[in-house]
Amino acid sequence: GVSSNNAIEKVKFINAKPVYFPPMERKWGNDLAASTAWKTAAIRDRDGSLGAGPDSYVLINDGVYDSIAADAQACEIKPTWNAALCKGDVGRLNIGGAPRAAGAGPGAPAPAARAGGAPAQAPVVLSRNGRDYNVTGTNVRAGTEIKVTTERPSVSLSLSELDAGSWVIFQLPGFTTAASGAAQDSLDALRKASATSYYKDKDALWVKVVSPDNGTFGLGGGASLQVSR
Repeated sequence: GVSSNNAIEKVKFINAKPVYFPPMERKWGNDLAASTAWKTAAIRDRDGSLGAGPDSYVLINDGVYDSIAADAQACEIKPTWNAALCKGDVGRLNIGGAPRAAGAGPGAPAPAARAGGAPAQAPVVLSRNGRDYNVTGTNVRAGTEIKVTTERPSVSLSLSELDAGSWVIFQLPGFTTAASGAAQDSLDALRKASATSYYKDKDALWVKVVSPDNGTFGLGGGASLQVSR
């Protein structure tokens, strides 16, 4: 269920809405009750049956689980569908990393313990177009820039299901190093780079993750980059 390549084609609707995402009910819980598949619901319209042209995407956009991939420039918001109808290449973003050590940083409290004694991960906030999203797994649209704010000491940024050459740029305040990629000497050079790269300014690390392929049948594939403070 967690894929941006759930697809339809050659469909017709009679006396029905083409798409409708109703309010989520807990009884539908999956993914160990995280309901990730629902919160990031996506349908790929291969032939334009829904009206936005071939290889457009329908993304959940219901005011509760709005997609970070949706915006006014590339998407038509469909309030009666609880969705956004978007053009462009859509894939998956997953963020992982190590928990912040207890007491790390000035005045930092020890993280709360999970069951079994493992410390909880510090939250990750994604910011785009003036909105914040508290997620670690989400749909993402190629060609966008996203700010990533977290107290974690290291973070892995993983893209999948994007076409070869598609990219996303991340701004990470407080981070300083990237484990891989090509160093660039300016933000302009980073934006022009054709391969996974990074640039460090005085306040943040900027990284551009470029997808090499979208995997077999559009599932998997992709690229990953580890960054640290």
